[in-house]
Formats: sequence, C-alpha cells, structure tokens
Amino acid sequence: MAVNRFVTPVLFIVLFMSAVFGAQAAGLWSVTGRINLAPGVRLNAADLKGWMTLQQVMDGMGLDKAELYARGKIPADIPTTAALKDLEAIVPGFETSTLRDALATVGTSPAPQAATPAAVPTTIPAAPTPTPHVPVGTPQNAGTPQPGATPPADAIRGNMTLKQVAEQNGVSLDAMLAALKLPANTDVNALLKDLVSAGVLTEVTQVRDVVIALKSK
Repeated sequence: MAVNRFVTPVLFIVLFMSAVFGAQAAGLWSVTGRINLAPGVRLNAADLKGWMTLQQVMDGMGLDKAELYARGKIPADIPTTAALKDLEAIVPGFETSTLRDALATVGTSPAPQAATPAAVPTTIPAAPTPTPHVPVGTPQNAGTPQPGATPPADAIRGNMTLKQVAEQNGVSLDAMLAALKLPANTDVNALLKDLVSAGVLTEVTQVRDVVIALKSK
C-alpha cells in the first residue's frame, strides 16, 4: 500500500509538539526563562527574575514579609501576589536588579567585629629626681666644713670663720692671726668674706697662703 508523502511529516510534527507540550506540563522544559519553584526549592538573590511574585521570593529565600519589604523598600500595601516586574512600574525607584543587591547578604554571617583594644593608661610616671654629680675627690659640703674634719688648705672658702679655718687645719689661731697681721681683738667668728668686705683681709686666698705656710713648718 502506498503511503501518502505528506503523512510522515505530519506525524513527525504531531509527535514533536506532543513531546514539547508534555515536557512543559511536567515542568521539565520552559521556553519562557521561568524555573520550577516547587515547594522546598531554595533561591539565591541571583536567581530572582521579574516574573516571580513577592510570595515566591519569600518562600524561595526563607524571608518573612516584613524583612523582604524592608530590604526592597516596598510599600506595605503592595500584595505578595505582585510580580517583581510589575513593581517596577508602581514603586518609585524599584528594580529587580536592586532587589537582588539588597538580598545578596541573606543567609550569610555578618563579618566579625574587630575587638576594641583595651585602653592603655596614659599616665607617665614621674621622672626620678637627678642626683647632683659630685666630682671624684671633691668632698661634699666643701663650703661648710664639718666638725672634726681636716680639709686641705685650698678648700678654705669665704663662708668659713677664722676660728673654723684654724681648727679644721690644725694650726694655732694666734699664729694665724699673727701671720695675717691681724690684731688680737679681731672677731675670729666672723666669716672670711665679711672680713674681706670690711677691709680687714685683702682676699680669702691670703688666709689659704698663711695656712699652707703654717702647716708646712
């Protein structure tokens, strides 16, 4: 039996269309760009499409209405059945791409905050009081002889008295007065610098020279 040459192409077209419609009905093939949003399917922000409704976004990303509307700056009176592409026409500034950006951090852990370093005390300890440097071989309090000390003749200072000079250097007070050509009634308790100021002595070194001469005998 001869087969009509038009029968075979028609049968092929019928079988092809049946397969396409069957796959679409089963959710296995989509030519619209839509994905199967079966219950339990998890979505990321990058998966959001304009044909999705707000409810589908909430279900797919595990968000409640308050969080989704707050992140997307969506008015509360917008129903959850509205598609994202429709919101672009009724909500000022709304775009599907900006909603993706706003939901990009959903499900991620916030970055740990850097620990605030403990305050470091700024109180600076007081610097120790420096100890005056005393050259080696120089007796302390050289200007004020201590009782019983025997300072060298060149340590005689203007704040010493004639009596102190004689006692500290182990020389006779009368002999020192005589060598200095001072009268016996000279005030031996007067300071050498005062005797120099009064003109009784020429200078303090005059006393030193006399003591050195007396001690060398």
